[in-house]
Amino acid sequence: MRRHIQLTAGVVVLFGALGFGYWWGQSMKPVEMIRAQLRAIDEGEYPRAYDYLSSTAKAKLSFNEFVALIQNNNVVAETRNSSFLSRSMNGATATIGGILEGYGLEVSEARYIVVKQGDQWKIESFEWGPPRR
Repeated sequence: MRRHIQLTAGVVVLFGALGFGYWWGQSMKPVEMIRAQLRAIDEGEYPRAYDYLSSTAKAKLSFNEFVALIQNNNVVAETRNSSFLSRSMNGATATIGGILEGYGLEVSEARYIVVKQGDQWKIESFEWGPPRR
């Protein structure tokens, strides 16, 4: 009987790990898109970075306002690393939160709402916290 319980528990853990792995893998797609935008910003390719925004986000935020937000946050302007450990998926919408690390000792909290438009993920909204040590 004890062996049966251990086997059942092992199967439950295995399926739980597989489910988590699948979910984590699906959440990587919007995270990869966010990191692509951050690379474009780091390379000074602001028009390319702006194109990662959804049409709704572009209607609310002009290109010049977008550039001003970048230039007012040195961590976003030159992101060395990022970690996005807070992730939730609800159909075609993902909420992603994490930390951006600058080249100095400063970090900035970041939160994104990402939506799937057709076969692409786009940033619906974002918040970059002020740089802090």
